[in-house]
Amino acid sequence: MRGRVMNRSVGRWVAMVGVLVVPLTVVPSPTEAVARAALSFPCRYAPRKIICTLSGHHFHAHERVQIVYTVFASPAQGAPVVGIYRRKMVTDARGSFTRPPFWAYVNPHTGFAITVVVSGAKGDHANTAVGGAP
Repeated sequence: MRGRVMNRSVGRWVAMVGVLVVPLTVVPSPTEAVARAALSFPCRYAPRKIICTLSGHHFHAHERVQIVYTVFASPAQGAPVVGIYRRKMVTDARGSFTRPPFWAYVNPHTGFAITVVVSGAKGDHANTAVGGAP
């Protein structure tokens, strides 16, 4: 293999001569993984009950994550907290996870709000929220 590559540290062109014998693997940096972490939190409604399934993607592989669900009495700003629920789990080899359904009883007259914060042991972080009013 022959070619020229720009060495950015010194600002000069460098000649490349040799044979590539090892396949290259592109691995995202830790800051890219933190920026890419995402959550999906679809919900369905039952009488006086909300049922939501949390799944996370683009976390580090085999990373321990802490999940905090916070349930509010209504979607209004400053609504009282009804409950805080903490869970832990480990992501799979692709950096994904899916939790069993989370459910909470809600008052159909005041509505609800649920926020979810997921923090990984390696610095990954993502949050999402869902809410509804009568």
